[in-house]
Amino acid sequence: MPNRSLFPLISRLAAAVALTFASALVPAFAQQKLQIAGNFATEHPSSVAVDQVFKKEVARLTHNQLQVDVFPAMQLGGAKENVDAVRSGTLALTWVGGAFLSRIAPELEAVSLPFVFRNREAAFRVIDGPVGAAIDKKLQDKGFLTLGWMELGARHITNSRGPIKSMADLKGLKLRLQPNETHLATFPRWAPTRWRWTSRSCIRHSSKGWSMRRRTRTR
Repeated sequence: MPNRSLFPLISRLAAAVALTFASALVPAFAQQKLQIAGNFATEHPSSVAVDQVFKKEVARLTHNQLQVDVFPAMQLGGAKENVDAVRSGTLALTWVGGAFLSRIAPELEAVSLPFVFRNREAAFRVIDGPVGAAIDKKLQDKGFLTLGWMELGARHITNSRGPIKSMADLKGLKLRLQPNETHLATFPRWAPTRWRWTSRSCIRHSSKGWSMRRRTRTR
């Protein structure tokens, strides 16, 4: 992962942990506590990593001079609210899916194009290389410091009707999508009805027969 000059202890830590598309607007270092919030469930691997690894390593590397309070599962709002809070300075850090940062740095959508990566190794090479560095710079220009990236896994569609094995299986499905303009322009070609996705509404609408296009971490 690229090194960062601002607060090097935290930067080296985050590089090792590889937080999921984590961007941080870090306030004055004089404070003793930082809050980090995310929209992923408490048992999600990224939430576990933040709580059990990131939090402990920050305390260890700063000799307990800096503590991190972790708020997963939308305790401090959804992904959009967390990004807005980081941007305004009321929240120190967040870990979110890249779609929720694409309105700040539209270049992020380049790595969200369908079928752009042959495999996970190719994706990591791109993110760890010049493309990832360019995206980091775009976010930094908007006041965000990227601490690292974490894998969320392959994208797939969750629905209550049945498996998706061909384009024909998408016919008639109403898709809820993340706020990514590339996705919003792409998926209507396959399933004409689509709506913007929010983490607060996904489970509710899935239970009512809506479909979600999402990612699941693979092992």
